[in-house]
Amino acid sequence: MDRNRFGTDRHRGLAVLTQDGERVLCRGWRADGDGSAALAVFPAAEYPAPACLERLAHEYGLKDELDGTWAARPLELVRGPGWVVLVLEDPGGEPLDRLPCAWRPISPRCWARSTNVA
Repeated sequence: MDRNRFGTDRHRGLAVLTQDGERVLCRGWRADGDGSAALAVFPAAEYPAPACLERLAHEYGLKDELDGTWAARPLELVRGPGWVVLVLEDPGGEPLDRLPCAWRPISPRCWARSTNVA
């Protein structure tokens, strides 16, 4: 993959934020324009399933529908020989799955304690 296009040369590496087996979300720098921070979503597999590529294209297609105050908006979908990457605005912060309690079921006892329900 030609990662130099995304400022991932030896001076500006990508930092992996999260991966789920299908996709890898990274933070890096845009090599074009002002060199601003950006997020990059790559398929995790060297030969990704067509459904993975379709999801990236679908996410890019939502770019005009998403509000940057609550979403990392797609900037471009870049394809090269044997690779594809979705480039997103980087609003900063951390992915939700990095939070200690993210997406885990809460027990009724913990819920009651957190809401002061007797």
